[in-house]
Amino acid sequence: NPRDFIGKFFVDSLVHDPKTLTFLMETMGEDFIALGSDYPFPLGELEPGKLIKSMTELSDMQKEKLLSSNAKRWLGVK
Repeated sequence: NPRDFIGKFFVDSLVHDPKTLTFLMETMGEDFIALGSDYPFPLGELEPGKLIKSMTELSDMQKEKLLSSNAKRWLGVK
């Protein structure tokens, strides 16, 4: 079952839609999503993280995880 692999890899947050990001968080878990930008290609947000910052339904802790701490954990950066 593909769901058996949830929590064993990270995905990026660049989904261009608040409902899609909410679904991704519900499906993958907020601890396995990191900021995505598609840099240097023009397919991403002009301001990386703007969607996350604009979502009032997310707590400050959730925003901080998605914007930086999950990526730092994945990269082993303190």
